Formats: sequence, C-alpha cells, structure tokens
Amino acid sequence: MSSIIYRKKAGVTYAYRTEARYDPEKGYSVPKQTYLGRVDDKTGEIIPSSKQPGRRKSVLTDDTPVKTVDIATADMLETMKNEITRLRQQVMSLSEQNERYKTALTKIQAQLDTALQEPQS
Repeated sequence: MSSIIYRKKAGVTYAYRTEARYDPEKGYSVPKQTYLGRVDDKTGEIIPSSKQPGRRKSVLTDDTPVKTVDIATADMLETMKNEITRLRQQVMSLSEQNERYKTALTKIQAQLDTALQEPQS
C-alpha cells in the first residue's frame, strides 16, 4: 500500500509517494519514497516533476509577469556592477603583487640559508 506525503521546505510544498517494500535480506519492510513534484499552493494540485536530473531552465510564457526595474534601481545596479569590476581588478593586481613578494622572499630565504651554511672563520 502506498501513501502520498507532503513536506514543506523553504515555503514550497513537495509531494512524495511512500511505499513499504519487504527486504528479504534485512527481514523487514523498508520504506521507499518517490518524488512526485511540487504542490501548487492555490489549487493544491501536484505539478509533476520532469524526471530529469538537475534544474530545469525557466521559460517565459505570455502569462508570465515581467519584472520591471525603476531608473534609480537600475542606476544603483550599474554602480554596483562597476564597483564589482573595479574590486576584481584590484584583487588581480594584489594577487600579482603577492606573487612577486613570494618570489622575492624565496630568493632572500635562499641567500640566508647559503650565508648560514658557510663556515665562519
């Protein structure tokens, strides 16, 4: 006998079919759950899964609302995008500088090791 259970996670309800199957090796029934899909909050119907691994690409349809952004938000997003670009360039520059310092430090360490190994008179 199977039953359908509902689990709510992050505000989304998911439906699973649970069946008890007898495992002769273990000697008792083992529950097997199968993912059925998401539950529509408005209608309560189960929207079947695609049976494909991974996430599905969203497709805009005619009835899908398109989000608009006001000019102030667009300007703020552009400013943030420019700031991110500037910070990435700064990180790249600092990484290159760090590599130069590492090379110089390695050379200094080698010279120090050589000087310490020479016999003193």
